[in-house]
Amino acid sequence: MTKCYGLDPSLNHYACMVDLYGRSGSVDEAKVIISRMPLQPGMVVWHTMMAACRKWGNLKFARFGFEQALQLDNSDDSAYMYMLNIYLDAEMHGAASQVDTLRRVNRRLLDV
Repeated sequence: MTKCYGLDPSLNHYACMVDLYGRSGSVDEAKVIISRMPLQPGMVVWHTMMAACRKWGNLKFARFGFEQALQLDNSDDSAYMYMLNIYLDAEMHGAASQVDTLRRVNRRLLDV
């Protein structure tokens, strides 16, 4: 993109590539895009990755994306809901409950 058009890809361009690879089932390729980004991945990238992980049942990278999202903003309900639903889809009800508890605790800490 830089060579052809003289434009540096933005965070949204990278998020779109992660989404394209993720939707097609190429979660490993999406991971490569994220690892090679010259920018720090933002919430939209981690949400997109967790959505792909949910679709394809990739628990390992979903957990990693969840941890990264929480480091950016531990009050982001979307990240908790993605991970909670990923665990529920995998019938990991105990882990889903732990995520929900963590969400509630972090929410209470913000309210204080």
